[in-house]
Amino acid sequence: MKIKLYSNSWKYHLILGLPTRDVKLKEIEEEIFKATDLFNQYSLKSANKKEIINCNITALDTLEITLISQQRLPVAIRGLKLFTAKVIETILSERGEDEGNKLISMIMRRRSLFKTVSVEETYINPLTKEDKEKALKSTSLNNGETMENNINILTNDYGIEELKKETFEIIRFYLKCIENNEFLLENKELITNNYQLINK
Repeated sequence: MKIKLYSNSWKYHLILGLPTRDVKLKEIEEEIFKATDLFNQYSLKSANKKEIINCNITALDTLEITLISQQRLPVAIRGLKLFTAKVIETILSERGEDEGNKLISMIMRRRSLFKTVSVEETYINPLTKEDKEKALKSTSLNNGETMENNINILTNDYGIEELKKETFEIIRFYLKCIENNEFLLENKELITNNYQLINK
């Protein structure tokens, strides 16, 4: 289960590949996804909490992983050391030692199961309370201006029946958006009353 992003944490977008062309990632897809769950179970309890929030095999036979870490990782791939161990462990568990070891030996090069194609590091700096209040105020003002502009345009361009019909559609649209917008939630009663009045 995914958790909320940690405050002041680091996000790593890694693209990995297998160090051999003899095996495709799709062949160990099930083991990779099981290892992801195991990694998260263990890592969320560690001193430096980490979590894989996205793991996807692409059409280019690469593995895209998004990793969240409470602390900055000097070498991002090392933050997935446990993940690699869990992939190997799962391969052996699912396929048996003979078949599992054979598959692992076909994949590994220089004692590595994966090779790093690229790494992107991002610092997650959460908004302060003041930033959130400013953003909310700005959003509220913009939404208010949008509603007023829509009404003015309709008043100038339409007759009363057309205005009634078009305003009805606009209010119905805003009602659908209410649950996802704090500004509209605050004005729900006003919008609902207008909706009922026009719908008579």
